[in-house]
Formats: sequence, C-alpha cells, structure tokens
Amino acid sequence: VEEAHRMLQSAPLGSFLIRDSRQKGVFFTLSYKGKSGPLSIRIDYKQLKFSLSGNQRTFPTLFALLEHYINSPKKSLSIPYRKWEPTLQELCRRRIMDLCGDKSQVSELPVTHVVQEFLLEFPFKL
Repeated sequence: VEEAHRMLQSAPLGSFLIRDSRQKGVFFTLSYKGKSGPLSIRIDYKQLKFSLSGNQRTFPTLFALLEHYINSPKKSLSIPYRKWEPTLQELCRRRIMDLCGDKSQVSELPVTHVVQEFLLEFPFKL
C-alpha cells in the first residue's frame, strides 16, 4: 500500500494503478489519486464478475470495470499510472480503439492484417 501511495503522491488527480493485493482472498487492489490524496479499494472477484468492494455493480472483466469508472460522471479515475511513457504505437492503438468503440469494428478498417492483429492485441481504451 505504502509504495503504491508513494508512487501516486505526485501523479495527476485521477491517476490509478492496479496491484496484487496482500490480503487473503483478494486478488487485486485499485489505488488512485483522489482529491484528498492516494486511496486504495479492494477489487472483488465473485461468481466470475469484478466489482469494487462494497459496490453492487459488477463487470465481466477488469477492463470493463476500469472503463466504467473512467467514463463515469464523477471522473474519479482518469489515466493509468505508468512508470514509462507509452510508445507512439501504443498511443495510436489507444486512439484508434477509442474511435472504433470496440474491437468488432477493427476488421472494417482499411489497414493490413498485421496492423489489425496489433490493434487487437490490446483492444481496450486504457
């Protein structure tokens, strides 16, 4: 917890990271930079669904959970905390996936099969 909070201390508001939880029975913890500083909340995984601890809303994937909270009106989460800057390819892929909406539209793009495969390697907006 301390290391995650230290990393987020100087990060922009809304920055977040997912880390392995040290608590028994909890796989992941979400740490993020809130208005009052870094905070952490457990991510529950029950009946093949993810949710934030204490919240009834569930999601089929961890990425779906993150995208929901990034796009929520509260804007508690905004950008993943990264130790390195994303490459130009990663930035382009993220933007294309954002514009496509989801991976089903990638096959309609006028790009080579190799580029389509690259886009689909990580078909998330994060």
